[in-house]
Amino acid sequence: MNKKWMLLSGVVSILLVIASGVCMAEEEKGHEEHFGPHRLELFLGNTHDEGENDFTIGIGYEYRINQMFGIGVLFEGIRSESREWIIFVPLILHPYKGWRFVLAPGLELEEQTRDKEYLTRVGAGYEFEIGRWSITPEFNLDFADRGAVPVFGVSFGYAF
Repeated sequence: MNKKWMLLSGVVSILLVIASGVCMAEEEKGHEEHFGPHRLELFLGNTHDEGENDFTIGIGYEYRINQMFGIGVLFEGIRSESREWIIFVPLILHPYKGWRFVLAPGLELEEQTRDKEYLTRVGAGYEFEIGRWSITPEFNLDFADRGAVPVFGVSFGYAF
């Protein structure tokens, strides 16, 4: 089953690269400059897994390689019956204005059983920038062996 998700990650990556070429052609020349290539974010949200809603908190870092692409790391904790911790390495596409799309391979660790599971996150959000600060409502789907798990919430970021 893990090969299935790895293949899905590869296909989505290729589609993101193709989409970035199309979106770059539409990008405005007068787009405002960012404050720096670094961004720290706090994520507050909800994970809906196996019929239950669980509070999710995360902290992330993004390094903007250029105006279009970023790469980072994201740690999330899910408060469920058995606490879960997830680490992602997101590839982030910023195609137009505040839009961002995420493809992130990750590893989930369940605290009680110490089970590990590979998963892939696909998500979208829109960054509302207020100076160096940003507020980003976002929706993500985490694909794992048990199926697609929706995760939604808001990220609060600081660029430097």
